[in-house]
Amino acid sequence: MPRKITATPRVNTNLSLLSRKSSVMSGVVKEMYPEATICSCLIKPTDFPFAQLETRSAKTSCGDTYEGQVNKKTGQKHGRGTYDWNNGPEKGDRYVGDWVNDKREGYGIYYFANGNKYEGEWMKDNKHGLGVMTWADGNTYKGECKVGNRSGKGKITWNNGNSYEGYFYNGEPYGRGTYYWASGDKFEGIWQNGERHGEGMYTWSNGKKEKQIWKYGKEV
Repeated sequence: MPRKITATPRVNTNLSLLSRKSSVMSGVVKEMYPEATICSCLIKPTDFPFAQLETRSAKTSCGDTYEGQVNKKTGQKHGRGTYDWNNGPEKGDRYVGDWVNDKREGYGIYYFANGNKYEGEWMKDNKHGLGVMTWADGNTYKGECKVGNRSGKGKITWNNGNSYEGYFYNGEPYGRGTYYWASGDKFEGIWQNGERHGEGMYTWSNGKKEKQIWKYGKEV
């Protein structure tokens, strides 16, 4: 049954949220790009025109609730705030973070009623930029997203100890990447639509190596 999540930050914890943002996002950047210089604009607080904002508590016609900043002139969610879904397919979900013109944009945390959580960057209501997705079963993804899907550089770790680190496109491994088995084996090579496709190197846990060629998930 969907449940309403209550043990999460409210909008009066903006400083705590921003501190968490800096810590989480800088950590993801360092992990994915260890030799890169972190751009300060990526992790600094969104610069909202506070003179045009006011804080409100509101309830929608469908029963959802919002507590946070809005644009004084338009009444749109704009700034930082918390939105709780109380009806429909998102019932029990909660978003805590930045808003721009009624859309999730900037940095925010989305808590799913089923126990999943996404923490990171948003654009126009979509996960977009760097972030961390944590599933209730223990699987995690750290890396880039575009328009809601895993796209770009990232790492997904499964609860069985296996992991994939490399490039993604539309949610699937695509391009160069390495798959690690919990046993210590690994495959480094080219992927397409989540399958090995092209040349790669398989390395066993004992150090033995074998060059392989794959086509659409099958070795040739």
